[in-house]
Amino acid sequence: MSEVIDRSLLRLFRKMERAEEDQRIRERKRTPRRARPRCGARTRQGTPCEALAVWDFENDRPRNGRCRMHGGLSTGPRTEEGKRRSQEGARLGGRVSAERRGHDGVGIM
Repeated sequence: MSEVIDRSLLRLFRKMERAEEDQRIRERKRTPRRARPRCGARTRQGTPCEALAVWDFENDRPRNGRCRMHGGLSTGPRTEEGKRRSQEGARLGGRVSAERRGHDGVGIM
């Protein structure tokens, strides 16, 4: 019984912490969406991309000036472990996931 009470108190405490953090974020002065910079990357039509740049909410500024479609989110693996896993996944080419689904891997890739 005490374990159930402890869990519910812990849940309540976490909920209160999230509410406090949300309040701090709301009180912080932020740049309005309409005033944020656009991506500006050249599209295939030759016009600049009009999507919003990926925004860093903690620092209230763009992360690198590009949208999610033109390089604004992932920079790829940075750690040695991440690079190794990425290379391993590229080398296997879907065979591992095919095995998990029950296929023999023939016809994939």
